[in-house]
Amino acid sequence: MKATSTKNNWEHFSGSDWSSLLQHQPCFADKCDWSKLDGGDWMRLLIRQPQFADRCDWSKLDGGDWACLLRWHPDICGECDFSQLSASDWIFVLSYRPELASKFEAVERDWDKDGEFDPLAPEVLAELNSEI
Repeated sequence: MKATSTKNNWEHFSGSDWSSLLQHQPCFADKCDWSKLDGGDWMRLLIRQPQFADRCDWSKLDGGDWACLLRWHPDICGECDFSQLSASDWIFVLSYRPELASKFEAVERDWDKDGEFDPLAPEVLAELNSEI
C-alpha cells in the first residue's frame, strides 16, 4: 500500500473542504484548486484569511456573501458590486458599517425604484435590533 503522501488526494477536495482547511491552515494554499470555491466558500475563507483576496473570483459572491464579508472587511468594498445587495443585506451591512452609507446612496437598486428606502431610519433599525 502506498503512503498517503504520494497520492494526489487534493483533487478530491470540494470548495467547502478547501475553504475550511485554508481558514485554519493557509500553508496549503499552493495545493488549492481555487475554481472549486463558490461564493459562500470565498466569504467564509476571506473573513478569516483576507490575504487570499487577490485569488478570489468576485463574480461568485452574491449580496448575502458580500454583506457578511463587508461586516468584517470593509476595506475590500472596491471589489463589491453593491447593486447585488438586497434591502436586508444593506440593513445588515449598515448596522455594522455605517461608514458605507455613501455606497448605498451611490448605487441604483432595482428593488427601490423610488429611492425611498432608508436603511438607517429609526424604525428600520428598531426592527433589525428586535430580530437580533
